[in-house]
Amino acid sequence: MEGYKTFTEALEYAHRYTLAWVDTASGDYMSYDDMVDLSLTEDMLFGLEEDDYFLALDDGAICLCSFILKKITVLFRPTAVQQQRPVGGKFCTKCGSPLRTDSKFCLKCGAKVVTS
Repeated sequence: MEGYKTFTEALEYAHRYTLAWVDTASGDYMSYDDMVDLSLTEDMLFGLEEDDYFLALDDGAICLCSFILKKITVLFRPTAVQQQRPVGGKFCTKCGSPLRTDSKFCLKCGAKVVTS
């Protein structure tokens, strides 16, 4: 989890963990290209308050931290688990739980492990 003064920096970090997002205000799907376009507009037109910053979480979510309001607002959350980038190892394609390398079924949801 990192704090950033620009949306572009937060997006670069978040993109390590996910390929697409959902705008929590509108529910709209946002591809990486959509987010890059938004970051250019966001950084040029809207400035943050002095003590505010963007927060990029390790699951790919992007938040706004407001010091004045003492509040963290999730702006964009990662899309479905299938579209997230695994940090390491294998993950269940149904529920996103980490899998052991020799797993044939997910221990959390029971889904059959898809091998590629």
